[in-house]
Amino acid sequence: MDQDQDPRLLLPAFTVSVAANVAPTFLSNMTSVTLPEDLPVGAEAFWLIAVDQDQDPLTYGISGSYAYFFIVIPTTGEVKLASPLDYETLDWFSVTISVSDGLNSVQRQMQVIVEDRNDNAPVFQNTGFSTNISETLPVGSLVFSVLAVDKDTGSAGAVVYYIERVIPSTSDSEHLFKILLNGSIILNGSLSYNNKSAFYQLELKACDSGGWYQNNFIIQCSSPVFLSISVIDQPDLDPQFVRESYSASVAEDAPQGTSVLKVEAVDRDKGINDR
Repeated sequence: MDQDQDPRLLLPAFTVSVAANVAPTFLSNMTSVTLPEDLPVGAEAFWLIAVDQDQDPLTYGISGSYAYFFIVIPTTGEVKLASPLDYETLDWFSVTISVSDGLNSVQRQMQVIVEDRNDNAPVFQNTGFSTNISETLPVGSLVFSVLAVDKDTGSAGAVVYYIERVIPSTSDSEHLFKILLNGSIILNGSLSYNNKSAFYQLELKACDSGGWYQNNFIIQCSSPVFLSISVIDQPDLDPQFVRESYSASVAEDAPQGTSVLKVEAVDRDKGINDR
């Protein structure tokens, strides 16, 4: 080798190719999730899952106005419920999910859909009811109407009404009234102020038609309410003489205005109609 030759010219030339770091990507189904409103606080809600071509460690997160509903395990993507859900208050909302490989950060909107559960019982719009009805009210007539509302949806919000008890409790009064699906209370037998009762009290209850709650199919019922019914006497009875026949004698010279005979009749109607 020529002693005057520069030895650096004999070194081979190397070209180093460095590939750009690729950002992670969420799985295609990371756009929405459906959660039941009775999911317990602390329970697993869902997982955030992303892939990274460079096999970099990933860090997950959730942000936005409704992020307080969740706690994220940053290193695994597991998401747990941090605050109770309530379908009747908020049936859907959006959060921003994120993933980072340390160099690149990716965000995406995720819609959270809250599923209704049978967590509400029907509630009567009033708690004390009273009405007056004539004792001559025809069978099949409307006596009173009640309304109970259930905030749940579907069968869990479909209200059915029941007459739990009738006071006085007799064989005659047991089926004297019936209640329809719309809450209308109908007279189902004849009334009599004198021979039956002048007052009735109905214990009413409203139940939904059943739905799922905490993995069980349950029926929710309201607290009882009471309807007081006063029967109004009507002049439906004729007066009757106490005796079937009367006889009397009077002197021919009795002065005018002399009492000849006293008859007595009774009317079994009461109040203003017994005169």
